[in-house]
Amino acid sequence: MQYLVSQSVAEAIDAELPTGVTFAHIDAQGRLVHDASAAAEWPSEIDKDAVVVAADVGALDYANLLATLESLADQQIKIYRYVIDLNGYDLEVPPLDIDYRTDLSQRLQPERTFFQGELTDVRYHASATLEVDGSVTYDDLVVHEEYTYFRDAMQFAVRRELVITYYREDGSAHPTTKVMSKIYSATERISEGRRRRGNIIDELENEVAGMLIVTELANQGGDIEATLGLGRALLRHYKDDIDLYISASLPDLVTLIRDDAIHPWLDNVVATNPSRTIRDEILVKIDIYGIL
Repeated sequence: MQYLVSQSVAEAIDAELPTGVTFAHIDAQGRLVHDASAAAEWPSEIDKDAVVVAADVGALDYANLLATLESLADQQIKIYRYVIDLNGYDLEVPPLDIDYRTDLSQRLQPERTFFQGELTDVRYHASATLEVDGSVTYDDLVVHEEYTYFRDAMQFAVRRELVITYYREDGSAHPTTKVMSKIYSATERISEGRRRRGNIIDELENEVAGMLIVTELANQGGDIEATLGLGRALLRHYKDDIDLYISASLPDLVTLIRDDAIHPWLDNVVATNPSRTIRDEILVKIDIYGIL
């Protein structure tokens, strides 16, 4: 097992070791590490406990030193696993100057969450697995982005605040965060609004398809295409209204879906306590105006 070591500890212990034997080495990531397996091969005349005590590094013996190094490693920031050059960084402090999207030795896997077309947060994980059913399982959270939008009475974004949190090896969040604020110009507000409403429709297409499979597949004799065709028929029926909703922020689509009596599957119940229908799920996403 390898343990990350500070330069001062390595130098203090090396001063007590015979020539040709070193306590730590630089690994492929540029980190100073002690290899316990290599230390087990040291000449038998080296008393590791005595060396540690003589080095005066705050450990009672060699085993105690390793336990201390392991505990300290839990407080190190996960992202440093993938930082190419660690020179000059304190591994227990978030590297706020590093672009974790492009500057790492490994790409982190982003898990994005939207609500009413707004990107609310992105969780960057060390790994992701594509499941048989097409879903993705994410593992080992490294960085978390949280977005908050501030909007005017017309629902245009005037400002967005981003808080970036870095996670330690023990899974806890480091209290030092990075806060970034974006002010939207008049043109950017319009573009953001279109993008937001487009996100809503894109997200609903996928979600409605899933809700139809759950609630209507049996009614359609197990025919997946026929089941999904119900959703496509809704899109065709309201195509012009959807286009105007996205491009011009016209709210007519909200009341049209609320009052729709043409597509009975909209009232299929998809959840309990309290019971919610497909119609409810659509309306909570598209009503960004507070009409209902």
